[in-house]
Amino acid sequence: MQWTRTKANRIRVENAWVEIEKHGVNLIALTSFMNYIFAYNLAFGLTKNFDMKLINNDTEIEFITGNQPIINLEGKYNGTLEPPTKLVLYYPLSPKKALFYISKSEDSQFPNIDESKVIELNYHIKEASMEFLFATNEGILTGFNNIEVKAT
Repeated sequence: MQWTRTKANRIRVENAWVEIEKHGVNLIALTSFMNYIFAYNLAFGLTKNFDMKLINNDTEIEFITGNQPIINLEGKYNGTLEPPTKLVLYYPLSPKKALFYISKSEDSQFPNIDESKVIELNYHIKEASMEFLFATNEGILTGFNNIEVKAT
């Protein structure tokens, strides 16, 4: 449900439904309600077909997060409406722990977490975040330009 409640997700849904609105349906007004239904259905589906994996980040590089704190690693966050073909949810819980939802059929392909993987995951968070990035200190966010950064 965390994935669907953010501003970034709401804007993506609104943009996808602009064409339908031309037919007199005010879908923008329904977006919050529709996101709740989508979240409920997504959560139910995840419990049936996906495994939850809690991983430890034992590297020197910390996980960051943003105002879109859970993302589909297979999704595109560049403004395109192209739907992803797979669902791999990533949710950094802390600088050293993260949660993945991964299809039971792909469980054996679960990634090892090394420094290059942490950098890649941080990049995905940056791409999906519209307004803010968060880290334990500002130095971790060096290199993430064009977005407001907050050290917490």
